[in-house]
Amino acid sequence: VLRKYHPVTHFQYKIIYIGGGSGVVDLMVRNAKEEFFAGKENVLSILDGDQAGQKHVKNFSNVHCIPFPSVEKQFHADYYGGSAYLGGKLGQVQQLDNKAFYKHVIKNKLMSEAEIIEYICDTHAAETQAFASIFDTFLYPIP
Repeated sequence: VLRKYHPVTHFQYKIIYIGGGSGVVDLMVRNAKEEFFAGKENVLSILDGDQAGQKHVKNFSNVHCIPFPSVEKQFHADYYGGSAYLGGKLGQVQQLDNKAFYKHVIKNKLMSEAEIIEYICDTHAAETQAFASIFDTFLYPIP
């Protein structure tokens, strides 16, 4: 999403893929005390949308969720929901759960991760553009 909506700034910041929501937030709490990444105002966490109602998300202003349960779940729902584009691009894929489906597509080089994100951004433009506005405030704060 950063690469699409903020291509220049994408390479000016460190993006660290960590893992589960509570672990990410715990790391942010520790960073707020020790500032091993940066000052807490300069650290932003993005979690899967299925974490949105969780306590560890609601209690932090700099923790945000993508507008979908997860990239894998949205991609899966779109394909098995009848996306003509994905059907043409991927062909017939047996019924798989969301993680297995995503891995199948990547492993078999049917689409790259970047292409999947691009597809989701384009197909769900309103949601992803609204989500990308989070980065506007974070990357370009008003003094």
